Amino acid sequence: MCCSSPDTGSQVGENEEEIPTFRSCVFSRLFLSSLLWFSLLQLRFSFFIGTLNPLLNLMTNGDPELVSRFTNAFAFTQLFTVLCAPLNGLILDRRKWRRRGMNSPSGSATSQRVNDIQAVVLSLALTVTLSVLFSLAAAIPIPEVQYLTFVLFMINRSFLYGGLSAFLAMTFPPCHFGKLYGATRALAAIVSLLQYPFFTIVKGPLQDDPLYMNIGFIALVALAYAHPINVFIYCRWTNHQLSV
Repeated sequence: MCCSSPDTGSQVGENEEEIPTFRSCVFSRLFLSSLLWFSLLQLRFSFFIGTLNPLLNLMTNGDPELVSRFTNAFAFTQLFTVLCAPLNGLILDRRKWRRRGMNSPSGSATSQRVNDIQAVVLSLALTVTLSVLFSLAAAIPIPEVQYLTFVLFMINRSFLYGGLSAFLAMTFPPCHFGKLYGATRALAAIVSLLQYPFFTIVKGPLQDDPLYMNIGFIALVALAYAHPINVFIYCRWTNHQLSV
């Protein structure tokens, strides 16, 4: 198997898996789909922050007082990110222990690992759904709707970064966690450079109107559903192989 999570330094027994190499983890289907998932959603965040001021100016007809009010509201809502961060962890833990309760505790290490990974699917799909809803709200040219956009942005952001750490920790060996997390953030930062061509399109052909680009991001963000679907299929296929 290309992904496992045995205790670091333990010997490989009959119920344990051999620890894979860092290279095999990086080129595994689970890591590549998680990279796509994280990169797309982070790109969405970066573009929204970069175009927030033009968007507010457009919606308020350039009223500086209203723009300042909405900007302050956005900054204020971000303070509550620390309160939303544990929500994703609660969902993950609840799903994890529920799945463990549904399966025999005497199962193999592979079976227990796959059940833990499958518990993450709901969190991953929920994160993408929040991002789609956030993109929909951002594309509605009504100033008052942006309060909802700010709240969804705040919740989605806490789910994204916490979900990435949880997925890597539960899917791959602990000895590779730091390297995989760093590689994900580095590669996602490269993908985030796409925001600059998008800014150029907004400044040029769209004449400082990011609304159409926000509509396009709804479809782009929806591609991130490929990750939870891939994880679900991987777990179903692995469990089928173990039962044969």
